Amino acid sequence: MKELNETHLQILQMIFEVYDKHHLRDSRFKAEFFLKPLIELIETDLNAYVSRDPAAKNHHYVLDSYLTFKAVLWYRVAHALLNLDSSLMTIARMISENAKSFSGIEIHPAAKFGIGLVIDHGTGVVIGETTIVGQYAYLLNGVVLGANGIADNQAGQRRHPLIGDYFECAANVKILGAVTIGNHVKVGADCRIDYDLDDYSISYCKAIVETYRDYDSVKIDSISPIEEEQVAIEGRNLKVIDECVWVNDNQEEISVPFEQTHLGGITVLLKGLMTKFNWVSVILKRKGRVIVRASFLL
Repeated sequence: MKELNETHLQILQMIFEVYDKHHLRDSRFKAEFFLKPLIELIETDLNAYVSRDPAAKNHHYVLDSYLTFKAVLWYRVAHALLNLDSSLMTIARMISENAKSFSGIEIHPAAKFGIGLVIDHGTGVVIGETTIVGQYAYLLNGVVLGANGIADNQAGQRRHPLIGDYFECAANVKILGAVTIGNHVKVGADCRIDYDLDDYSISYCKAIVETYRDYDSVKIDSISPIEEEQVAIEGRNLKVIDECVWVNDNQEEISVPFEQTHLGGITVLLKGLMTKFNWVSVILKRKGRVIVRASFLL
């Protein structure tokens, strides 16, 4: 190939390392029609690492030291091979499994990611076969884009998330099932999402659960603004909640209206009660006792 710069050459060397590791000698894999778009795609990932991860000092630093970037590169190679020839699934899966062994990141080679993928920290990331994610996704460690069932999920049908562009996902998030997540969605740490999210949704879960007799299984999975000054709180056993209060900047508690949803969650109305930083704290109670304290950023 003509006019490869130093970065391209280093990416090409890393691709050939994948080939050597897996004894890939077919001339198609070294043809310009195959390698050029693959190198350009991987370069968009590299640029995204450098521009979006504050710890990524420069391109060569990432190329030389980031196992997470190496895992993304190996996924790109495996996916490109599978697109080239579906009979290469076994070797593509071997590449995926070997990438998991050195990085802790498991991406099924059939999963689809747009340009500019960043996986930061990475350990424990699992991406299912029918997952589709748009451009410039940023994932932290422990993220699972998986199925909603366990064993015996039906093959041949979408069972994993469909996610739009500019998706940001914090640590230990689980997005499960054939849900649809819009563009510019942010999901905060430790959320469990098994429902659709619209464009520009923010699901942020930061909760301290205080045990109250038989209600210790109450848990918040996600908090999402659904329209101006109205918030949806999804979780488990929220039907036991009989009071919701908002905590203002002076730590005063103000009772706010809420209603149970048909999905088992709560819709809270915060009209005129926003704080100056849009940092919201609510307390969910049962018979006057605190069950959940939830703080979140709208």
